[in-house]
Amino acid sequence: MSEAELKPCPFCGRSGAILDEPLNEDEYGCFCNALCGAIGPCDEDGEKAVEFWNTRPIEDALLKRAEAAEARIHGAEFWANFVYPDGASPEEIQNELMDYHQYLDDTTKVYYHISGGKISKPNTMAFELISIYDDEITSLESRAEAADAQVAALTAALAAANEDAARLASVLSDDGKLPPNAKRLSLAAHRARVGGTS
Repeated sequence: MSEAELKPCPFCGRSGAILDEPLNEDEYGCFCNALCGAIGPCDEDGEKAVEFWNTRPIEDALLKRAEAAEARIHGAEFWANFVYPDGASPEEIQNELMDYHQYLDDTTKVYYHISGGKISKPNTMAFELISIYDDEITSLESRAEAADAQVAALTAALAAANEDAARLASVLSDDGKLPPNAKRLSLAAHRARVGGTS
């Protein structure tokens, strides 16, 4: 095991730690060859002893946090060139990204609403949404035409019923009773209108 594979001493920070021959005749350990003489955890396996020496949970956590902070700074600088070419603070960039995030959320809701729940992804191409919208409009127009035809048929039936009521009123005697042949005449008129025989 070379000394280059060992991290500097966690106590004094100096390099030059070494993996020693078995300390208790069956264990290996790493120790600082500088003034402090720190000794790491020992193990029967020399590679395990090196792993113990090189394990620095606090230092590793701090390095990860530093790398994450550096990535955030790099990301902010990257976006700054697009959002604010003349330079911007991280707060301005964050606000711009929050606005963009809100826009994406709202786009999803609009797509969902316009498409009747068929599309909710903001990355859907506009022509897909327009096609679904056009199909929906065509369907609504067809249903409106069918409804108009039903209204026309009902209006005609109502007009015919009003004509029958007017004829019936004209044949009523002054005392409000039907003459003996009125029922037969009304039935014959109805059959002629609907295509039956009298």
